[in-house]
Order: sequence, then structure tokens, then C-alpha cells
Amino acid sequence: MNKSLIVIPSLNEFNKFIDESLVLFSFFSYLKINQSISKYFSTPIDIQKSESPDFIINKQHGIEISIAIPTSIQYARSIAEKTKEENFIELDKKLVKSNNLTRKNIDKFIKPIDQEITGDPWFGDSIEKEWAKRVCEIIENKTIKLNNRYKIFKMNILLVNGDFLLTRDISSSYKYLKQYIKEKDFNNNFKINFTEIFIVNKLKKMIFYKTK
Repeated sequence: MNKSLIVIPSLNEFNKFIDESLVLFSFFSYLKINQSISKYFSTPIDIQKSESPDFIINKQHGIEISIAIPTSIQYARSIAEKTKEENFIELDKKLVKSNNLTRKNIDKFIKPIDQEITGDPWFGDSIEKEWAKRVCEIIENKTIKLNNRYKIFKMNILLVNGDFLLTRDISSSYKYLKQYIKEKDFNNNFKINFTEIFIVNKLKKMIFYKTK
């Protein structure tokens, strides 16, 4: 299956999901909707902004937030939004997989709305696999930091904003993610692991994927 991908940047709520506070708010909204807040936190809830982890809840629980969007795509969106033309961002494999592209390299992926897509197509489950691989890498990197840099709490929660490559098949993506996580064997390879890990997909009706 040949998959062509484009993203039309705008200044609507779609571009604001990278904000840590919005991810945290979505998490609490999810818990409230599912009547699960009491399972995790006593009320009233006290939230403190911090670093390593990003938020401290009730002085007992740490929440770290990470964004799955590649840096190059975030950069491209920022550039495209500042142009007056109606452009789109072509999600070429080179753009998705590289995090150190220069402005000159980024510009060639920002195209007028009527310009033809020229990048390599995505075949089969390559989108889903790339998404799962990236999310798994984020979980691994955050787990390393949890063991070496982060303050440890009674409960340590990781929220990964997974709104990346929006045309992917969610069930297939999650299947590959579970496979990659199993291969990493976090429980045996790390002394400390996150108590809970949620993959946040707000544009999919706030679905949360619990990986443990």
C-alpha cells in the first residue's frame, strides 16, 4: 500500500498539543471521564511544575511528559506558520527520521498547496512501525533518565504525546509498540521503571494506551 502524507499547518488547537500543560490536562480529563482519579491521586489535587520530572502531584507522584513529534517536523511547522503562503509539509522519510536538519534542508519539505509530492512513499506498515519505534525509543530514553537523573516518587508516571503521523492505523501501531517494548525487556534491564506509561492521542478522542 502506497501512503502519501501531508500536513497543512495552522494556528488552531492542533498545534498546541505539544504544550506540557495541555497533555497533563488531557490526562486528568481522561481519568475523570473514566472515574479513575481516586485510583491514582487523592483529592484535592496539588500540582507543582518541576523539572525531572515535569510535574509533581500531591508531593508524592511524579509525572514526566514527552513529545513524540520529531524535532525536524516541529521545526518545519514553525517555519511554515510564519510564511504568508498557503503551504503544506511533506512528511518525507528524511524529514521524519532526521532530527538535525538545517533550515535549508527543512525548506524543501515546505511546499505550495498545488505542488506535487516528490518524496519516497510509505509502504505497508512502515508508518506504524516508525511511530512505534520512535515512541519506544522515547520510553527507553526517559527510563534511563529516571534511573540516573530524576527524583523518584511513590508513583512515577510517563505521558508520551503520540499525535505523530496522524494517518497511521492505531491498532497496528500499538501492536508494534507492544512488540518493541517486549523486546527491550525494561523490567529486567532497568532497576527502576515507570509505574505507569500512557501514550496520549488526544485527536483520537483522548484515547490513552497503557503499555504496562
